[in-house]
Amino acid sequence: MSANTDVISFLYVDVLEYSEEKTFVAECLEIPVIVEAETLDKVESKMKLAIEGFFETFTEERTAVLNKRRIPVPNRPEVIPSGNRTVLKMVMPYG
Repeated sequence: MSANTDVISFLYVDVLEYSEEKTFVAECLEIPVIVEAETLDKVESKMKLAIEGFFETFTEERTAVLNKRRIPVPNRPEVIPSGNRTVLKMVMPYG
């Protein structure tokens, strides 16, 4: 395994860009979390907070969901652009 990867948990987040409204809407595909923000950086930050809040509230879900998604991934989020859509492979702290 290279120095810039770890075996860590991740979740898929679907991000839509609405250029006319100048906003991004992100939905986690594995847990019921949706956020909105003006930039991709802000939507990523809000999504991390929302996911952390979900797992604090539903503690039993954390292990069940994150254990399914443990593979070698880069330490930075992978951004997969596609038209007006962006998919982030967001790294989540395991615990």
